[in-house]
Amino acid sequence: MISDILVNERLRKQLTRKETASLSGMSCKEYSKIENGQFRKISESDFIKISKALDLPKNFKKNYVSPYVDLTFLKKHREKFGYTLEFVYSKTGISPDRISDMENGIQKRISPEDFEKLRKMYHLYDRDNYDHLFIGRSSIKFGIINDGTLGKLIKEKRESLKLTQSELAQIAGVDYSYIPKIEKSNRSVSVSTFVKLANVLEFSKEEKSRYLVKK
Repeated sequence: MISDILVNERLRKQLTRKETASLSGMSCKEYSKIENGQFRKISESDFIKISKALDLPKNFKKNYVSPYVDLTFLKKHREKFGYTLEFVYSKTGISPDRISDMENGIQKRISPEDFEKLRKMYHLYDRDNYDHLFIGRSSIKFGIINDGTLGKLIKEKRESLKLTQSELAQIAGVDYSYIPKIEKSNRSVSVSTFVKLANVLEFSKEEKSRYLVKK
């Protein structure tokens, strides 16, 4: 996975996330989204930026870099056929605002059902090229086991990395109000939030598997 490779290379170079982001010419929030594993593939430009800071393996580009990292390419295909946003809406049921958000890079992921509608309209035959755009693809369901120790561990990890609760929330991309509640074990943790926090706080595989289990 992208996240595992980036974390390993960054730690090998003894760099923090902020330092890696700075060397890459990216904001810490922008880089953290990639290292948190939010994207299955990244753009050529982001690959070049990150390569300035980290020694990425030779097969990284082949496996994790794609020209189709967002949905802005859909505009080119729509305009090629002369379709208006309203016409696409009439045929797919996808609102003009949502289509516009996709085309302008605001919405970066799409459900398999909506993509299938657009694929047929735009004749996008090489479906495998777009697989990383889909949300909700995994058939494996996970759950969190919270035995009362997770909040304490998150706090210890955060403090060892010298992050404030606000900084942790910003880097992980979660609501700030969650962090103090989680650390006090007053709030249940979703799988997605756990994964974001675990990646930022550099949980080991053993620590992740302690709390994240298949249903």
